[in-house]
Order: sequence, then structure tokens, then C-alpha cells
Amino acid sequence: MSAFSIGIVSLGAAVVVLNGKNKDYPVAVWMMTATLACYGVFMLFRGVHTLSGPEIVSFMEADIVQKLAFLSSIFLIVALSFSMLWMINARQVEAIYALSYFDPLTNLRNRRALDRHTDSLEGTSEKLTKKQCVIMLDIDRFKLINDRFGHVSGDQVIRSVAQQIKRTSGVSKSIYRYGGDEFIVVLENQNLARALSVQSQCVNEY
Repeated sequence: MSAFSIGIVSLGAAVVVLNGKNKDYPVAVWMMTATLACYGVFMLFRGVHTLSGPEIVSFMEADIVQKLAFLSSIFLIVALSFSMLWMINARQVEAIYALSYFDPLTNLRNRRALDRHTDSLEGTSEKLTKKQCVIMLDIDRFKLINDRFGHVSGDQVIRSVAQQIKRTSGVSKSIYRYGGDEFIVVLENQNLARALSVQSQCVNEY
């Protein structure tokens, strides 16, 4: 009965890993899922085989299915270990990327991300021929807000303005927090009229 229990638990774990809410590295997730699923199916097969087969007196005299159970357990441990290390490494890389290119207060891309975007346009004539409109916005009298109400309130204002710019511009992936209270919106393949319209909407909302 232990083989059936292990098989059911392994298959359940495979379903949990596959349907997890965290968007982990797909290769690691599929490797872990496949390993758990294969092990679960094998243990169920082993349980059926054990019930229908002769009683096991000695492990050394057992048939190939019982001996493979030991080897499959070792394979499970090794495969899961590699998958976990792979997944942890992918999460660390993603965290480093987020710290490097995203502003933690507003979750917008930061100045380094903007520099990377502009660097990617240099020397590429095909990209340079596209119309690029840049809108720069800042918060009027923001220093007065910090001085009068404190930096915590100032942070709340920055987050609120960032959300409003996201909502009105419609290009959340092209909004950058350039400085303390400065934001830059990059519009690709848009004319000046569209840029002025977006700027007007952002200012009016604020």
C-alpha cells in the first residue's frame, strides 16, 4: 500500500508544480513535473505488480521491478535537486534584473533601462527610421510636498502619479522613472499630435 500512497502523492505534487502561481523557469518546471509524474506512475505500477506477484522475501532475490524502485528513487532525488537549483538560479537572475532595470517604488522601468533602450537604437538604421516621441513629466512643487507632509506622503504621491501615467498613456512598458519626481514616456511609431494628446491627458488627470 505504501507504493500506492507514494505514487498518488507524487502525481499530486506534479500537478501542484505544474499549476503553481509563480511564473518560474519553464524548463525547470517541466523537468520537475515530468520527474514526479514518471515516478508516481512507476510507483502505482509497482504497487499493482507487488499485489499480483509473489511475496518479497529478500531484496536481492526480488524481480527487476522491485530493484528499479530503488534506482528510480535515487533518480528522483537527483532530478529534483537539479530542478530546484535551476529554478532558484532563475529566480535570482530575475530578481537581479528587476533590481537593475525597475524602480522599486513605482515598478516602472528606471533610468538604466532607458539608457539601455536608447543604446539599442544606436547604429541601427531600421530602428532609427521609426518615429520616436519622448514626453518628460514632473510633479510641480514636489519638494514642498516632501517638506510639508514628509517623504512617506511624497512616495505615495509618486506612486499615484505613476499609476495615472500608466492608465492614461496606454504604454506601460515604455514609461520610465527618470529621477526623483521625473517621468519619461517613450512613444514609438507615433506622431507629434499623438504625443501632445498623451501629454495633455497625463497632465489633466494629475
